[in-house]
Amino acid sequence: MSTATEIIEHPILFKGVSIPPLLDGRKTQTRRMINPQPVKARIGSMPWSWQRNKNSSILAHTEELLASRLPRWCPYKVGDHFWVREKMECVREMSTGGKYFDAYYCADDAYLIDVVCRDATEASDQDEWLMNYGNWWNKGLPEKTIPSIHMPRWASRITLEITEIRVQRVQDISEEDAIAEGVTPDLIEQLLDPLARRADVRPYHWVHNGNEAMGYCDRCIGKAVRQARKRYPKERHNIEIDGGWSTQVEDGVPCCETCAKLLDYALTEWGVKTELDHFESYPLGKIGPRKAYELSRIFEDVSENDLAETLSRIRRLGMRILWDSINAKRGHPWENNDWVWVYTFKRIEK
Repeated sequence: MSTATEIIEHPILFKGVSIPPLLDGRKTQTRRMINPQPVKARIGSMPWSWQRNKNSSILAHTEELLASRLPRWCPYKVGDHFWVREKMECVREMSTGGKYFDAYYCADDAYLIDVVCRDATEASDQDEWLMNYGNWWNKGLPEKTIPSIHMPRWASRITLEITEIRVQRVQDISEEDAIAEGVTPDLIEQLLDPLARRADVRPYHWVHNGNEAMGYCDRCIGKAVRQARKRYPKERHNIEIDGGWSTQVEDGVPCCETCAKLLDYALTEWGVKTELDHFESYPLGKIGPRKAYELSRIFEDVSENDLAETLSRIRRLGMRILWDSINAKRGHPWENNDWVWVYTFKRIEK
């Protein structure tokens, strides 16, 4: 008599920007580091090896052969389930005198299952877990964030079934794979937005007298006018200030001629391609506010009507940014071209 195969479940973390694509089915892949990494160190006639455990190694003549052999040794198997951990927040309902609280998912502000506006004196086991996290309820705090790593199984709303496991280098991702990862210009904009908002970006002004026009920030424009009037004394009354509105359309990144501060801008189609050329030629490195702003311009100003080649490059750059936002601080930036497990999955409807 046959028995049903037991389903094995594993927790998995996702960034908040990846939750909506998981919910609507646009994200059907994820890449995770292989640990330890395969190494190119000749053992006999085999140049590639992966240390599976203390007593066993997987050997191969080529990268392709190694990639084909590794999936069978993956810690997870086809048919296993991932239950997704995401950030939550509990908020005391002050309108009720602080007697009740709401709990919800941070990614889209959806209420956490049925745990909403519960009375502390009539708490269920789930409510008690939420109230006891960090003892925030008894301390009288107005709210408490629960990081995704601490989400309990009962609170997870997304379950995924693994349908395929592959091995590849992270830079070998195809355009189809980037789409399956849920990478879109909107998603990368959301990822960059918190940093980009902190960039010191000034309104774009320029001074011209009919012969030349130079760009300046709002703080340097006055000095530029005075200098122009000294330089062209006979035309001092014709020297004009223009601009000052929020966005100037440019083919590149404009900076103030005096202080080199970034000026607010939007990119033309040519400008998008130029910036793609730049960021494809150099490592991203640490993404600070200014670089985040420059990158966000690319994703905001690209159009669905742009050439397929441009859109393909956009998706690849987006995957690179998404990867580095998670793994660069762990010592595994995109430029390392590390080996990864590629999990393809489908969502299990509850």
